Amino acid sequence: MNSKAVQRGAVAESSVCTWALKQGYLVLFPARGLAPHYDLAIDNGVSISKVQVKRAHVRYDRRTPQLRANLTDGDGSTYDSVDAVAIVDVDTDRIWLIPMMFIRGQKTIGLQSGRYDAWLVQCGQTDYPS
Repeated sequence: MNSKAVQRGAVAESSVCTWALKQGYLVLFPARGLAPHYDLAIDNGVSISKVQVKRAHVRYDRRTPQLRANLTDGDGSTYDSVDAVAIVDVDTDRIWLIPMMFIRGQKTIGLQSGRYDAWLVQCGQTDYPS
């Protein structure tokens, strides 16, 4: 993985960590190399959820912005061992925390339709920077 992709991933993980801490949750990180299928865990005082963080990206299909996230790792397998996927749009500072039970088996997810807005935990700006 190139250093720019690593940096973008770190920004997304930091956004989720900051959001969780602002909610009063504890954020736990796995020991390096020992938990390949989740990035962090969130302890809300009642339960601990393993979370995979993905960065959303905008594609312009038919001149309309399409916000999408890839839900697979490098070998194409999905994250079935996690409890939730946090999808971060770093351009608008929005975060979705979607339980796996609603997206299990999907390889990509489109966020622009509003289908997943119930799991929008942090609302940022609505327009993309020009």
